[in-house]
Amino acid sequence: MKSSQKGKTVIALYDDGIKYLSLKKNNYGFYVENYDSTKLEKGIIENGEVLKADFLKKILLKVAKKIDTKSIDLILPHDYFLFDLHTVKKDGKKKFKKLFKKYIKENIGKISWAKTHSYEYDVFEGEKETKVLFRTLTRDVYSSYEHVFKKSGLKINSIQSDIVSFSYLFPNDQRVSQIFVGKNQTYVLEYRNGIYISDKKFDVSYNQFLKDIKKNINVSDIQTEKIFSQYGVLKTHKDAKVLARMERSLSPLFNFLKKSQGESRLRGKSNELKVNQKNSVFVHFEDTPIKGFSNRIKKLLKNDVYDMCILELKGDYTFQDVLSLHKKDSYQYESLIARALLLMKDR
Repeated sequence: MKSSQKGKTVIALYDDGIKYLSLKKNNYGFYVENYDSTKLEKGIIENGEVLKADFLKKILLKVAKKIDTKSIDLILPHDYFLFDLHTVKKDGKKKFKKLFKKYIKENIGKISWAKTHSYEYDVFEGEKETKVLFRTLTRDVYSSYEHVFKKSGLKINSIQSDIVSFSYLFPNDQRVSQIFVGKNQTYVLEYRNGIYISDKKFDVSYNQFLKDIKKNINVSDIQTEKIFSQYGVLKTHKDAKVLARMERSLSPLFNFLKKSQGESRLRGKSNELKVNQKNSVFVHFEDTPIKGFSNRIKKLLKNDVYDMCILELKGDYTFQDVLSLHKKDSYQYESLIARALLLMKDR
């Protein structure tokens, strides 16, 4: 008999759409119980701000009918957040919530967001001190989400960045670069010992590559997508002009990665670091992986570069062999799955 534990439901909101996914686990591994997505009309959410709460409420009410819980976790685009890393001295047996509240109150003049933002946090404990990574949203934005979800009969447990949701899946004993290729931009996030440090974004993206093709070949949108799906950024692309334009689109990202890699090696050889800390690169995609993209980075960096597909994780995160969510569709829901996996593990 297979026993199933209570799962987690995660909702993702963007200016142009909404997704939800419910994850559960039984003796055979994790499985996706329910998922769906729909587009949002322009103007309901703009730059993360809920402008038409009644419209969003109607959509959330429909989602609420399809899930078996009223308690959800929310993820939002990475750009909406301000992250801030602090080191906090331990204070006896004081709980983290009270400890951080006291710390912010005592340092309110030094913390730029303290008077204007609401916050949540991730904790990284040491023997004598604790590192805390605050993730913050402006109070107006934070409260607007709480309000509209409450009106829809849903309670928000936590709010997290769609890209940082993957952070716990990376090695926590080395430097990690996370390359997330999105529809409109590519992000490079840096981690040290499991802690998110910084990010940089580039215009290279799915949509940029489609534009590169259309600027040189007079074909329909459907044919453009077929060409992109077949060749990606492979150097065997049948049209030299298209490939040259793609190379120009890729160059800012590649130049940054190469420079960053060089600086990392220099730091590793300096007196400040006695050991040259290992560096790994993880590449993942908002949609179906782009052919040739990861291999180009491997050749550029001559380093460990891994493609991430969350359904292929093993160990504590093994999924069932047969899933309702097909692998090719899973990339659009990976940030939701990643967040749900962590929350189920931590429970």
